[in-house]
Amino acid sequence: MSLVSAFNIGFLNGWLLVLPLIGSLILQARVAGVREKGEKSSLDYLSTTERNVLFLMQTIISLSYVYSIFLPLRLDTTFFYIGFFVYLVGLSFSSQGILRFANSSQDSLVVGGLYRFSRHPMYVGWLFVYVGIGIACMSWLYLLLTTFLMILVHILVKAEESWCLEKYGDDYREYMEKTPKWLVR
Repeated sequence: MSLVSAFNIGFLNGWLLVLPLIGSLILQARVAGVREKGEKSSLDYLSTTERNVLFLMQTIISLSYVYSIFLPLRLDTTFFYIGFFVYLVGLSFSSQGILRFANSSQDSLVVGGLYRFSRHPMYVGWLFVYVGIGIACMSWLYLLLTTFLMILVHILVKAEESWCLEKYGDDYREYMEKTPKWLVR
């Protein structure tokens, strides 16, 4: 692995792995928009600092997508197969979280499926996807971007959970006590 991989624009680059992630993010945004239609969304509860964190997070996501165009997939290494497996686990986790969220009632808390094991399975899935891409492309820089991204996600999750506490009250408080934020306590 190297800090900055060789910059090669080609067909077999990291962008191939990013395409399904972009699709899942678009789906997630559409689902959240439909679910919160006519209500205040979790974005309405963000402070100025949290809005800046969101902007920085979106910037890092965009940079990671652009960077993936130049990252060759290392198909001839064990790293590729390990990274691809981690990537598939993450994509599956995130997609299942999105589908569970999309198919649940707007008025009730989502606690079934993967939400029994994590209050934020979509974000957990993102982590696995990004780590998988970094390993498959053998790029420490991509993994470093992933670390920064997850720190920012952690900050925004606090605002999201405050919104959930206001909307769902004691039901969400009880859910927080029973279910870990990520995968483990």
